[in-house]
Amino acid sequence: MKKSNVNKFAVLQDVCFVTRLYFKTAPKKSTVYLLLKIVSLLIESAFSIMIVIFPKYFVDALTEARSIELAIKILLIYCVIRLSASTVGNIVLFKSKIIIADINKKIEEIILVKASNIPYEQFEEPDYYDKYNKALEYVRGGSDVIIAIFFEFCQTLISFIAASAVIGQLNIFVLMALFMLLVVKYVVRKRIDKAIIKIREDLVRINRKNGYLVSILSNKDQVRDLKMNRGIDFLCSKFRMQYYDSREKQEVLTRKRILFGIPSSIVEILFVSVLYLSLGLDLYGQSITLGEYSAALSAALLLSNYIQLLLNNISSFRTYHYGVTCFLDFMNYELPVSPPFPEKDIKSIVFDHVSYKYPGQDVYAIKNVSFTVSEGEKIALVGQNGAGKTTIVNLMLGLLRPTEGVIKINGVDIKDYQLDELYDHIAVVFQNHCEYAFTIGENVLMNSCDSEKDIENVNASLKKAHLFNKVIAMKKGIHTSLTRTFDDEGVDLSGGEHQKIAISRAFAKNADFIIMDEPTSSLDAIAEYEICGDLINLSEKRTVIIISHRLSSILDSDRIVVVDSGSVVESGTHQELMKKDGLYARMFNLQNNK
Repeated sequence: MKKSNVNKFAVLQDVCFVTRLYFKTAPKKSTVYLLLKIVSLLIESAFSIMIVIFPKYFVDALTEARSIELAIKILLIYCVIRLSASTVGNIVLFKSKIIIADINKKIEEIILVKASNIPYEQFEEPDYYDKYNKALEYVRGGSDVIIAIFFEFCQTLISFIAASAVIGQLNIFVLMALFMLLVVKYVVRKRIDKAIIKIREDLVRINRKNGYLVSILSNKDQVRDLKMNRGIDFLCSKFRMQYYDSREKQEVLTRKRILFGIPSSIVEILFVSVLYLSLGLDLYGQSITLGEYSAALSAALLLSNYIQLLLNNISSFRTYHYGVTCFLDFMNYELPVSPPFPEKDIKSIVFDHVSYKYPGQDVYAIKNVSFTVSEGEKIALVGQNGAGKTTIVNLMLGLLRPTEGVIKINGVDIKDYQLDELYDHIAVVFQNHCEYAFTIGENVLMNSCDSEKDIENVNASLKKAHLFNKVIAMKKGIHTSLTRTFDDEGVDLSGGEHQKIAISRAFAKNADFIIMDEPTSSLDAIAEYEICGDLINLSEKRTVIIISHRLSSILDSDRIVVVDSGSVVESGTHQELMKKDGLYARMFNLQNNK
């Protein structure tokens, strides 16, 4: 990931980008939000100015005018204004939080939708994950942070100018000392911020690794595996390594904070000394009143605080600029624009000298693969582990793009189609099928299951997958939740039963093209025979591609394509391949003990 360079216009660019995003996402709410922020800015600025001038008038009322009544009136006015400002400020803050929460929710949905449309290949890139996670982290942490900091900076700057004006009229030496303090603190803070940004970039990867380690302990299957293999100690050692790596970087940062903080502390001590000495001499020489002394002292101390706030704001700009940059890069990622899939059916898929190697790899996963799948064919892809079968399927689905060669669907390059529309015609059961903590009906349809038509579709699909009798015997039937993650009455199915749910999902889609990557790997021999037989018989005119290691389940395929070391080495029916006495025949004979 490229490091972010913070130029002098970066803050305004970030604010403009987030503001445009808000108005694009929720125009009316964004207008109200920004108006509320402006109201808050005006109230806070006015109040901060009042804090500076109040001591002068209150003390002078007591010491110069010698009027307790006037002093009480000034105090009452101050209390009323402060209470009013505080009340209005709290209302504005409350309203702003509600509005920004709604806007952030919509932006997070935009990110998730965008992520779902980004080419699958990007998921192979660690940098993509870093940017995606940083973009989500930025929004979940509050996409309004950069705007909030900007308004806080403006409010602090106004207060800083007002307090400087008060001091400048009374004692120019104090003002000069303040600006020297500002310069020194700015230089020190800038040096520290550079170290912080570098360390934060390093911590992104560390935190992602820690997140993965934590996720392992929330997965019951992985926890069971760790227990059985005494892997808990190994996992803890990984945690310790990440912790020590993180701590080492934090220690470097702490040392730099201490080292750079020494000159800042020295200048701050000098400033306080100049402040009290200079104002004290003015008061002693009666060139200022006690009220003016109180106002100047209050303004000077506030200015010291404002300097720290301004530097904090600038530091925050640099910090969040990195998050905004990741968010901007992610949102500006150009999705491929392709025409819609114009056909009603997939009539052919052609691999024309296709080769592919994964990002960062020198070795090809598949090399110079050519074959054709015609409408209605039942084709089996077989081969040893790592031969390239799943890579071929991912290429066929457009999840990966060929490094060399072309894949054509109905005579058109697959990259020229909108994949979402293409997927409407394809049902897939992946080798690593997914289970979701939804109801069984929702898992089958990947949608709500409310209407009679939906229920009939789910029941029919479960019957084809030989799971209907199991489900119908449950208390809630197809409305039973899978897993007990959110429902105490949920059920935990076996691996084979979860695989049947995935197969039911493919049947429910009623697509004209079915791909099954090891669809029966978790099933017993009887269930495998029944489902594979039903798949062939129930598919009718549909095109079916099955990847299977169990060769006995694909004997009735129209064609068997044998893949070895990333290349197609044989192709034909079971009988034809057995006569060739090649790789397929050897694998079949080994499985059948011949």
